[in-house]
Amino acid sequence: MLGVEFGGYMLRNYYELRTKKYLENPPIVGVADMGCYAEVVKANNFDLMIPPANMSLEKATSLPHAWWVAHQMTEKIPDLPMMKYALVHVAGSSTSLALIQFLKLKGLKVIATSTSDEKLLQAKLNGAHRVLNIHRQPKFSKPISYMIGD
Repeated sequence: MLGVEFGGYMLRNYYELRTKKYLENPPIVGVADMGCYAEVVKANNFDLMIPPANMSLEKATSLPHAWWVAHQMTEKIPDLPMMKYALVHVAGSSTSLALIQFLKLKGLKVIATSTSDEKLLQAKLNGAHRVLNIHRQPKFSKPISYMIGD
């Protein structure tokens, strides 16, 4: 399967609604429907985003895909509206951080796990209700049961 993420520079000026300014050939990242191993990619404005100024194009290129995957995950769980809690393992990845935000928007309390305190801090900053370092507590079912009140 071809990669669908791309990053580069727009060939024309871009009107940014948020700032109401024209940007001259801005850096851009996005997702293409049918793959994008090409020097020039045609894409809909809804599939594009201007990356943060302090982020390299290489890193920023993964953002649209991470958010798309996280969104798909929340849409494909049929019982999600009835759930109160969600457990997100490996909470330091870009997809996990996006997933935490989507789950929180849907009203769930998120418990995030990782082996790194740094990544758990990121999970907390992105909306995790509780965090658990599974390196220090490899048998984590009891602490999680305690967190949710079982």
